[in-house]
Amino acid sequence: MADIYNVSNDEDIAILKLRNPNNKIFTYIDITKGNSSSLRLGDKLTLYGYPPDFGDNITFTDGSFSGIEGNYLKTNAIVEHGNSGGGAYLENGNFIGIPSAAKVAKLNTIGYILSIDKIKSWMNGSSYAYNSGVNNNYSRVAYLLDEIDLSALDSLGLFIPGDEIRDDTVKEQKPAANIDTKLSSRLKGKLLLQVEDRGRIWYVNPDDSQKFEVTFANALPLFQKFALGITNKDLSGIPQNNEAWTSSIGNRLKGKLLLQVEDKGRIWYVDFNGKKWEVTWANLMGLFQKLALGITNADLNKIEVVSLE
Repeated sequence: MADIYNVSNDEDIAILKLRNPNNKIFTYIDITKGNSSSLRLGDKLTLYGYPPDFGDNITFTDGSFSGIEGNYLKTNAIVEHGNSGGGAYLENGNFIGIPSAAKVAKLNTIGYILSIDKIKSWMNGSSYAYNSGVNNNYSRVAYLLDEIDLSALDSLGLFIPGDEIRDDTVKEQKPAANIDTKLSSRLKGKLLLQVEDRGRIWYVNPDDSQKFEVTFANALPLFQKFALGITNKDLSGIPQNNEAWTSSIGNRLKGKLLLQVEDKGRIWYVDFNGKKWEVTWANLMGLFQKLALGITNADLNKIEVVSLE
């Protein structure tokens, strides 16, 4: 087993320390030698991971470096569920990032790799949470896991938001008689944080008051379904989240997802102060959690839930 040293506040990464009571010597890779800032378009990359759809053994895919988006490197190498948390390497063996997501366009797919530069900057600037005392929450988690029968883990219903599409959202739907139309209407356009169920994120459609769960897996179809196209001119009339001024168009579009049609389809969310926030793959879950309103299971169940299908 391992102890958790630290967890990033803005990225889906953590530092673990393997327990090694027998002082076994492990083969390892020095990730500090990696440097993603020197990459050139077309550089060859290799990815390793354990996508369950491709079998139980480690799977190798390769491709090219295709560009940068925020803290992420883009690649045409195959990235599938199960690649997340694996490794991406250059031809010389240097580690350059963690495969994290894939974006499906109309014809093709681009993979996203959290860059080693971002990982190193976080590691260098973080104070490790680990200590040897009994009050360390991270160590207590690892200690408790030691006592769990791993074959029973499935019964716990563990879920990491964004890692996969849950198929139980439709099952949770309550009969229409239990829907609170006043509550649903009051929460139109709101992002909701399900505080009693692992911090799951929901978006209430401002047009019909129905709620949809937000995960990495369904973010693209959700944006395609709900984002309102907007020109650069109109978008510039909405203040950024850190600006003091307000505007009539910003107030009119509160709670809306916007698609910047004249600039590569960038996605924006307008909060209830009439301010805009850009939504990217890098900040998706962190941003929505920051802006979300906490809600109990009881109140959440009063809002109609609908599948994106």
